[in-house]
Amino acid sequence: MLDIQKSHMQLSFLKAGKKLIEVTVLLLFFHLGTANAQVTFDVIGPHEYDLPVGMKKPVDIFVQYFETQRTDKMYNNNGDKVNVPKTNLTIGLTKYVRLFSLESYPEIGLAWEAIVPEIGVRNNTAGISAGGLGDPLVGPVIWYKPTPNSTLGVLALVTVPIGDSAVGGGDQWTYHPFSPFWHVNMGKFAYTGMVGFQTFGHSSRQNGKQGDILYTNHRLGYRVNDWFEPLVTLDYEKQKSSALTLSSNEMTVGLGAMFHYWGNQSLTLNYSKGVDGKNHSVNDSFHAKYVFVF
Repeated sequence: MLDIQKSHMQLSFLKAGKKLIEVTVLLLFFHLGTANAQVTFDVIGPHEYDLPVGMKKPVDIFVQYFETQRTDKMYNNNGDKVNVPKTNLTIGLTKYVRLFSLESYPEIGLAWEAIVPEIGVRNNTAGISAGGLGDPLVGPVIWYKPTPNSTLGVLALVTVPIGDSAVGGGDQWTYHPFSPFWHVNMGKFAYTGMVGFQTFGHSSRQNGKQGDILYTNHRLGYRVNDWFEPLVTLDYEKQKSSALTLSSNEMTVGLGAMFHYWGNQSLTLNYSKGVDGKNHSVNDSFHAKYVFVF
């Protein structure tokens, strides 16, 4: 009888743990998917949109993003930080981009990009974890150069719901229908920024739609020499309330550096910390970005 009771208790704990992981993933799923642990698109680097035009042949770019987020605090409705069960979120984003220009319009740059997320989440309090591939993103990019040292463009992305359900995938379409971006080189300074919004399709699991997200990201770097470029970051997002989500926001700041080498490769490392927010996990994340142009 004791063995049966023990087995029942273990089964109840496993069910509760599975539910906790599902809730954690839904609450902490990263910036390109559902609700946020970090600010949307906070992975971009200091030269993310320093793009060429007039390309005689296509240019291929491979990008690997990595970030890890430790969550043990959350902003409540008053903007105060409160303790929550400790959760570690690890994300990889593998991106392939093909850039090209049309012969008839060489002053315009075009690209198509695809991003595949790799996600792992662990709740340290419950001692349980989940992992898998998230919903991929695909979409076009277009830009031009108002001056030789500046870039202005727009991207549009859609998240295709074919990812693993264990990490929140395969449930709903999401869209970044219009996200303007810019880049300016000013001597040794380089400033990259973007602004956009994300809208969500119907979630069959949650039987509703999440509130739209407005976000903006900014990177300012200073090129010390050919290979070393320290940078500061600023990110902000605000999510509307809906039947599934509370109205929330967060602002984060960060420090880091970009390392340029071999002409066609770079590595960017930076740390980001939440400084203000409401109904949002407190950002405490480390980011890495590797770029290979071929």
